[in-house]
Amino acid sequence: MVSPTPTLTKLSTAIRDNVQIIEDFLEKQGTPPLSFFVDTPPRFPVGPDQAEVHEARRKAMDAAKAVHDLLWGPQDRMLAQLTPVRHPQITEPLLLF
Repeated sequence: MVSPTPTLTKLSTAIRDNVQIIEDFLEKQGTPPLSFFVDTPPRFPVGPDQAEVHEARRKAMDAAKAVHDLLWGPQDRMLAQLTPVRHPQITEPLLLF
């Protein structure tokens, strides 16, 4: 039997809960929030010995990817896999052929 797809609400809750674990850890360590500013660390600023934080990071990224894929929808998601174009407003006209 195929397992049901998690709902957007469950996925967003998983993202929120796991991001909270990461942010709590960073705050406790005195590490600045994650960003793309030039003066922030170029890599995820958590050592490999922090398994819980890395697991939370993986779960948050997995849930975020699932939300992304669900919002694309099956047809657009499949088309995105086959073409370098990554935006539904651009790929949608291609589906009309």
